[in-house]
Amino acid sequence: MKRSSLITSGVIVVAMLGGCATQSRTQRMLGDSAAVAGGATIAYELSDHNPVVGVAGGIAALGVKTLADRSAENTRSTEIKKAYDQGLAQGLKTKYWDHQADQARDTAATDEGADSDYLPIKIPERSVNGVIVKPTVEYVRVDAVPVGK
Repeated sequence: MKRSSLITSGVIVVAMLGGCATQSRTQRMLGDSAAVAGGATIAYELSDHNPVVGVAGGIAALGVKTLADRSAENTRSTEIKKAYDQGLAQGLKTKYWDHQADQARDTAATDEGADSDYLPIKIPERSVNGVIVKPTVEYVRVDAVPVGK
């Protein structure tokens, strides 16, 4: 084989085998074996049939594939964590603004004027059309009148 075709086939093998983080254990073992075999064969052929260089080439190919797998796995876990953090932050923002809106509605309903007080009025038990109504306490808003008007 020509050296250029060996290098091209080596690049193609590494590109095909590297980077899949969702592989099963069997697929990873097959990929590792193919990387070792391909790296060893390419190194053996390029070194004019030196077996030591062939073994080193297989080990180097396995190292490159392992690094590519880890890189893809780290990238995927980083993306998942980032998406989780963004979703959590968005949920907290929504909860915060919902709480702010609730407080604004409560404030507007109970405190329409800055100079207001609430006067409790006790209503005793009574009978309305034969129905007995329990005693209650109602609150009436009383606006303060500025002095001098």
